[in-house]
Amino acid sequence: MKLPPPSFPYPEQVEELQKQLGKALLRFQHVETSMFQIAHCLMGTTYEISSLVFFHSKSAENKLALLQRLINHKLKQHIRTAHWKPLVGEINDAIQFRNAISHFDLMRIDGKQMVPPSKYDYAVTDHHHDEFARRSGNVRGLSVEKIEEYSERTRALALKLVYFMLDHVSGADAAIATFPEGTRRHLAELKAEPRPPAV
Repeated sequence: MKLPPPSFPYPEQVEELQKQLGKALLRFQHVETSMFQIAHCLMGTTYEISSLVFFHSKSAENKLALLQRLINHKLKQHIRTAHWKPLVGEINDAIQFRNAISHFDLMRIDGKQMVPPSKYDYAVTDHHHDEFARRSGNVRGLSVEKIEEYSERTRALALKLVYFMLDHVSGADAAIATFPEGTRRHLAELKAEPRPPAV
């Protein structure tokens, strides 16, 4: 059965919002990929076993908890404090962002009334049936521009995690050699390129 297309005023704005949501969700997967790569380097197991262990957990929070244990066990205190701890804060922020865009609801709003103002009259907000959020007066929302901004931060975080692995995880090269060919090629290209100043 084919459904008729949904009807929205300003359909081009809804389309842009959906495009930015899709991009942001896919970029979060790059963060989880980088987390897995670090975990595999630290586990010292075969690629297949590392994959089975890491992806057994479906929640990003549990994957981060596993990675944190590995980091605590394998890396020296000064690396954990100076280099890993700031990344954990960014990962937690990225998880909160991903959870929000996964569960928020499409809402038509006056973009000029948003803080900061948006040129779009649609945003994603706490679900319109979420009475707790409405009663508390603390309805959260993300404009198209904010989604795009967080999406770029998520992309940068995925790179920061890769560089953390390359710079601070002993034996990373040997573990990387066990990755599938496409991943090895991608990491080799990253190593050969100048690092972006933001990461």
